Amino acid sequence: MTTADLRIPRDLYTALKTHVTQAQESAGYLLCGMIEDGERVVLLGREWWPVRPRYRLISSHGMAWHPNFDVAMLNRAQNERLGCVLVHHHSGGSPQLSPTDRETCESLLPFLSSEAPDRPHAFVVMGDRAAAGRVYRGGQLVASLGDTAVVGSAIDRWPAATLGLTSPRASRVGVVSNCGGGFLTAQLVRSVSEAACVTVLAENFPSREALRALRECDVIVACLDRFQARDDLNRFCKRYLIPLIDLGIEVALSHDSVPMTASIPGRISKVQPDGPCLRCQGVVDDARLEHERGGRALGQLENPRLPDPAIITLNGVVASIATTEVLQVLTGFAGRESPNCGWIYDGVTGVVERVEKRFRGCSVCVKERGVGDA
Repeated sequence: MTTADLRIPRDLYTALKTHVTQAQESAGYLLCGMIEDGERVVLLGREWWPVRPRYRLISSHGMAWHPNFDVAMLNRAQNERLGCVLVHHHSGGSPQLSPTDRETCESLLPFLSSEAPDRPHAFVVMGDRAAAGRVYRGGQLVASLGDTAVVGSAIDRWPAATLGLTSPRASRVGVVSNCGGGFLTAQLVRSVSEAACVTVLAENFPSREALRALRECDVIVACLDRFQARDDLNRFCKRYLIPLIDLGIEVALSHDSVPMTASIPGRISKVQPDGPCLRCQGVVDDARLEHERGGRALGQLENPRLPDPAIITLNGVVASIATTEVLQVLTGFAGRESPNCGWIYDGVTGVVERVEKRFRGCSVCVKERGVGDA
């Protein structure tokens, strides 16, 4: 491992930045889950703990705090199976560790990483849209900080703070679908963004292959015909801080003697790391899952139900809106603070309405967000 990337939800980054950029020099611990795949590691921001006033010490060498704060953070990280990332701030576009930072890092990080050797820990200096840092494991320096991504309604990706030039990597889009809308979305994303690497998985989530392929994605699109698969993918995206675009459409027929189209509801739901999940939005709940299983235990559903009837033109409308949302996540063309969490499409009237839901922090959001592989 030569570099380790950092991924932070936007709301957590906003809280972090507010603390570390205040007039009085400040620091704190970002407790992180992780993705680990061979030599590649991604740190996933889960909790932010600024140094509390009662732990501050008077020092002529900048900010200092009592070691009890480090111990408290280490204990919490061990209990939650998280890594400790000490965050400090330097203004400017190319931050580097100062001599005092290096001294603190070299005395503190070997201790933290020796006490909790099964996960990486880091010392990070953040600047203006750039960050630098050192990563330790088992008491040893093992990597430098690589890319930093702030993830919300759009992704802000900062290359590692180095003196050399860096090349931006291609965006990675995952599509999980067993319905026409997902495949159409994949085609549209490829047509409007040649730089995007689009991976399509035509299977019900989660398989081992899907888990491995999707956790490295920048954004995931789902078009699935089972609530259980949606619920699993919803938890997965919260766990790995990956924006999810979930879409679906159905054609409901009347019960008249001559069946007619009663309604054609379409839905495009966004799940952001710092926003409401599918359960918060009412798309998935325990009652729907129980009904789908027909009273059988989880994992005993023998055959997935057939997809509801739809036609390609209606799928095309929903897929186009989903593609636009993918572009928003990757480019932020509509702004970094886009509040909406989705769209409702009426296939009969042709009306599209924006849907906003309050982030209530359901049990899935609280339990899963940013825990990674733990």
